[in-house]
Amino acid sequence: MESIRFSCPACQKPFGVQAMFRSQAVCNECGRQLAWFFLRNQEKIGPLPFAQLKQHAALGLVQAGEMVLQEGTETWIPAESVHGLLPALQKPGVQTKSAGSSNAQPQPTAQNNDRLQPLPLAGQRASVAQLSTQPKQVVAQEHRDVGTPSAVSSPLAIPVVPSNPNESLIPRPPSTTRVLLGEMEKKHRKNFRRLTLGGIVLLLLISITIWLIAHQHSTPTPEKQTKYNTQAAASPPAVLESALTNHQIYRRVLESTCWVGREGSAKGKATFVENGTGALIDIKRKLVLTNHHVVKNAHTVLVYFPHFRDGVEIKSLSYYLSIPPIRGKVLVSNPKSDLALVELEFVPADVKEIPMAAGSPSPGQQLHSIGNPGASGALWVYTNGFVRQVIDRKVQYKGQTVDARIIETQSPTNLGDSGGPVVNDKAELVGVVSGYDMIARQQSYFIDITEVRALLEKRPP
Repeated sequence: MESIRFSCPACQKPFGVQAMFRSQAVCNECGRQLAWFFLRNQEKIGPLPFAQLKQHAALGLVQAGEMVLQEGTETWIPAESVHGLLPALQKPGVQTKSAGSSNAQPQPTAQNNDRLQPLPLAGQRASVAQLSTQPKQVVAQEHRDVGTPSAVSSPLAIPVVPSNPNESLIPRPPSTTRVLLGEMEKKHRKNFRRLTLGGIVLLLLISITIWLIAHQHSTPTPEKQTKYNTQAAASPPAVLESALTNHQIYRRVLESTCWVGREGSAKGKATFVENGTGALIDIKRKLVLTNHHVVKNAHTVLVYFPHFRDGVEIKSLSYYLSIPPIRGKVLVSNPKSDLALVELEFVPADVKEIPMAAGSPSPGQQLHSIGNPGASGALWVYTNGFVRQVIDRKVQYKGQTVDARIIETQSPTNLGDSGGPVVNDKAELVGVVSGYDMIARQQSYFIDITEVRALLEKRPP
């Protein structure tokens, strides 16, 4: 049987795979699964996992007679020669339609009487086709009485609205220019770290020299020696890490952030309803963290990770609603901590897991988050604010009582930000966006990292 030779792009080790199994080719040395590319309008699209390549083929983005390329090789081959891809191809001239399209109108939810408002929804029921043409709508929200869970208010229902319906529907991953710029950035970071470390060492030596000179001129007399010896020895100056800028924090966290929504139906067609935000926290187990009130009682959800064009994230809602989502299975959902874990079918090659902080943040500390608020009309929106306090308390949402450790902040979060990652200045996860107070000024509620760790310890194997 014919065998195909590959050179792993990660470890550069050669290995061979039988032709009929090339779609699942995995490096024997480092375990990397080789991704795929295809040509669309003379443009190279990829890298994509084989499962996502099949989804593109099912939509007619890859057809019989078109050429595909697999990592580790330099030869483009016809798509029909790849075992397992041909059954998903459409015959030339056959038009396909996304299952997510619908002409159903988005229905705002009825008003209710809860004081505190959760943030799961960028919109109620809405179809893909309608989301591309429906103008923005905002349902006014009443103020709520402060103090008790029984105080009244009405929720916001904001339909998902595309910012640019004419956006190209062809997903375009980062270009070669972005890859080259990434390599240059790594090189500059390495040189910057070397210079920074040298400066810190020099500063430390100068500080120690000054301290020794001062100590020589202030040596205690014998009668005072015993008193001085009872005191703790002076600690050397702490070495500070170079701080990340807010933009650098945003770029790092964006690599782990996703758009999460429940799958509904209207007039017999599938729809993307009541969406929020999530973050990949375990790449090996393909686990995404979000809110309980985002997934509610759903068994499966739909997930989109950010796509890039020329190194810039694509922000248009209509673009993502025109491509196949990644499906996820809800493993556990806890209304008390307002947290949920979702297991994905697969994780795209360029997505990274977000690191978790060792402990809770402190009052006065600056926090950063990314969400998908419907009021913005765009995805991947950055927000920051300062910690007011971290306390154990109860918060009453509509039909849900949250009893957990809460981070109170000044962050101006909105509907659709729910489930989004909250990080510190090191881009480490310290919490999850949950809700906000409709009466108190600048008071948002985030679920603390201790509740996240507790949920992970109780998750099913």
